Amino acid sequence: MRPIVAALVLLFTGSSSAVPPQTPPLPLDPGTTVVRLEWTAQRTRMTIDGKPCGDCLAALEDVRATKGATQPVIVILDDRVALRQWTNTGGLLGKAGLQKVRFFDLFVETQKMTEILAGGTFLNLPRK
Repeated sequence: MRPIVAALVLLFTGSSSAVPPQTPPLPLDPGTTVVRLEWTAQRTRMTIDGKPCGDCLAALEDVRATKGATQPVIVILDDRVALRQWTNTGGLLGKAGLQKVRFFDLFVETQKMTEILAGGTFLNLPRK
């Protein structure tokens, strides 16, 4: 590597290497509950910690009863599932009393996720 290039790399990155160091992924807290909503064989299926649930509300209430209402929950939503199923999942989590919930949209084709952040109103309609 040329000295001027090495100096610029050191100046801008704080490292003498031309390749920036890779940051390791953050570890998932082993106590975190993972709820996954996925589309399989023309229907929507919900799993909690990898186990299919028959009565999902009862299963989520069991999570709250055993681990507490402040149990961290990650919800992974398949992008092929209808929006009403997404909102139904949020309603189930609210009824179960779980408070620390984060939603992620999984794009199945690319295997990438993005966090869905709730905030404000989508459309501000004037009142009469």
